[in-house]
Amino acid sequence: MKIGLNRKIANIEVCDKIFKIGIFPIACESLIVKHDMLDKEFEKIKEPTVDELNGKNEAQYELQFEILENLLIANGYEFDRKWWETHLDVLGILEFIITSKSKDVVPDTLKKKEVIQGHLET
Repeated sequence: MKIGLNRKIANIEVCDKIFKIGIFPIACESLIVKHDMLDKEFEKIKEPTVDELNGKNEAQYELQFEILENLLIANGYEFDRKWWETHLDVLGILEFIITSKSKDVVPDTLKKKEVIQGHLET
């Protein structure tokens, strides 16, 4: 028996490439927790200095790339950080990660419409 064959696939287009993402690995979940904990720790600082703010932002930026790297490798892709930095901004990286993570959570719109239509027709 092979594990992970029947996963929902997210086809995510970035520039001229399409990435087929089927798995969101545990390593990424762990890194997201670290990323979010930086926000919680930072909230404890009443008046952060510019250096503290820059440090937090840099740490979160690096964690986002670590999440992206783990995500791509788990789905059979090589990670080329320079390519990603050239083709996306920080929000684009976050969007890629969020889309990959939410693919199993967001209900399929087509199936939802079929269910609604089925109930309306009876």
